[in-house]
Amino acid sequence: MHDWSILVFTICYTAGVGLMGAVSLSGLLLRDRLGPALFYSATRDTILLACVLAGLGLAASFGHLGYPLNAPNAIRHVATSALSREIVVASAFIGAACLTALASLRWGRVPLSAVAGCFLIGLLSVWFMGDIYRNASIVTWMHANTHVMLFGGLALMGAIVGFALIGPKVARVIGFAGVLPLLGWTVALVLVGIAAQLAVLPSYVTAIHANPMNAVVTYALDPLEIFQAQNEMRLIRWLVSFTGAALLLYALWRALRSKESAGFALTFTAAVLLVAGEVVGRYLFYTIYA
Repeated sequence: MHDWSILVFTICYTAGVGLMGAVSLSGLLLRDRLGPALFYSATRDTILLACVLAGLGLAASFGHLGYPLNAPNAIRHVATSALSREIVVASAFIGAACLTALASLRWGRVPLSAVAGCFLIGLLSVWFMGDIYRNASIVTWMHANTHVMLFGGLALMGAIVGFALIGPKVARVIGFAGVLPLLGWTVALVLVGIAAQLAVLPSYVTAIHANPMNAVVTYALDPLEIFQAQNEMRLIRWLVSFTGAALLLYALWRALRSKESAGFALTFTAAVLLVAGEVVGRYLFYTIYA
């Protein structure tokens, strides 16, 4: 695969958007208990990482343009081009996220309304991101699976990475029992992210084989042939994701039983496995074309 830049973009950028969502959720659940100063201390690094990941992703995307100096031309057709809309809204998200991070550092508190606004802008940009691929002439991308993959990965990575960063800091202040609501929501979002991607899989496989464009050869490589050749790696991807989800469920069960902080080691391991599963899944998505 030669399009590593676009893989880095979609993984890093959606994770960045997801982290802003994780901070918003943490604010709803924990800010009143922690107070503005302690909540800022617990979430500051997560906000900064969201900015870094989104910025890194956008920077990597320029490698996909062929001639980066032509990048301004990509935003000239916002009314008619999904690519132009994605670039404009993604840039707006990164700008808003960076301004929010700077305001947090300056004031020593997190403006939750601004964080939530950034998250909503990010969700819109990810929708436009999916539109780009669904309007492409590659039969394996022209399905709702594309949007489900992007939003499912956003929910999953944002929730588990956000908890891995925020959870231990909060537990040191109010105890592990105080983190249980956030852990519960993290488990729910991870399971929803996985379940949504699995739920759409049967119709996706059926649709790509029934698509009339299967008879049209537009590329040197047959995307359906590549898709079928990926079955073994796709199985490995889901085994990795299921293992991560199982560890996360075990961490929640253990926490509910004993209220002990030892579960953070489990959640960190689960985070590594779940993110690895998303990276492999995204790699398989792009190798269909490249």
